[in-house]
Amino acid sequence: MPPSAGGASGRWPAEAHAAIERFLSASRQPALLEPGEDHFPLAPGCFLVDWNGQRLTIQVWDRTRSLVRRVTGVKHENPGKLTLVIEKFPRREGQVLLLDLARPSLAGISLQEKRLSFREEFRRLLARNFPDWKIAELSTEQDLEHSLSRLYPRALLRKGRLGLAAMGAPPGGGDADGALSCGLIWLDYLRQREPKLTIEGLAVFLPQGWERATCLRLRFLDPAAARFQVYVYSPEGYADLVDLRDYGNVDTRLEPARDETAGLSGRVLSWTERLGRGPHVERISRGSGSLSLCVRGLEFARCAGDTLEFGLARKMAAAAQDLPEIEAIARELARLRSPQAPDRENPLYRLQPERWLESQIRSHLEEIDSSLLPAPV
Repeated sequence: MPPSAGGASGRWPAEAHAAIERFLSASRQPALLEPGEDHFPLAPGCFLVDWNGQRLTIQVWDRTRSLVRRVTGVKHENPGKLTLVIEKFPRREGQVLLLDLARPSLAGISLQEKRLSFREEFRRLLARNFPDWKIAELSTEQDLEHSLSRLYPRALLRKGRLGLAAMGAPPGGGDADGALSCGLIWLDYLRQREPKLTIEGLAVFLPQGWERATCLRLRFLDPAAARFQVYVYSPEGYADLVDLRDYGNVDTRLEPARDETAGLSGRVLSWTERLGRGPHVERISRGSGSLSLCVRGLEFARCAGDTLEFGLARKMAAAAQDLPEIEAIARELARLRSPQAPDRENPLYRLQPERWLESQIRSHLEEIDSSLLPAPV
């Protein structure tokens, strides 16, 4: 459906209004997402669709944010997903998405949303800390050919004939330790791709409290090969350059392996044992007192104490009567996430390829090194 640039005739806004009504009536968990921002749940009392016959606007709000956009048309309409064309100041065209987060096919949207949101935060961090440099490239796109992950936003900064590689680890810290490895791959790739630039080094941005392991590793890299910098950013969006000399191997420790099932209640333990008998289901300790149930790296349930939560895009508390549904989810994941999958373009097949690779390594440790024990891992 082609959008109208100004919506003067009211035709395209009218069709957009009808499409929004269809979407809302068919959705169980509707949400609005503007690329680069956190989504707004379209809960009763938290949004307004205003249509006066000529002008269509949509307003959404929560406790801390609000957004108002004029809708000029519909770009795509699919089950559970509606892409709207909007007018942004000053008279620029943009897009917002209406999504039904209850649909399994949109399981990756929440992760994608977080990545896009952090990508824009990473852009602001770079602009503040490298004001004399130009951000020539910033991406979260996956590039399997060059082993570039979508987990970490990466950037190329330029100042004349000088270049600088930059890599960011998202908030939460769960993936912080992998940022340096991906950053070194990015640095090497840029040096090969940009022979006319002198890519002098790598800047890694890490969430506060998760920088220690990376700083210790950097102390053992050759400073003549590249200039390495670590910036630690706070939840408020401020970053500080750390001094690698402040990090030494004076606090060595090895976390003991823990049996995460020991903290589970009797009923939850029996549920995990039942679910663990499903095809290709793995039970993985997350080191935080919780146990994760995955199929080829994709988590479909997590439990701790007397609680088991299940779901892909959003987790819901489970009861005994939900077990058949959870088993069905696991079986469907095993069918879709398979080397013999009928549809390799399915989002559930393509979701989290790094976790899938990790799953393969876990199940074939002896082939990598016969001295490695299969548990604990």
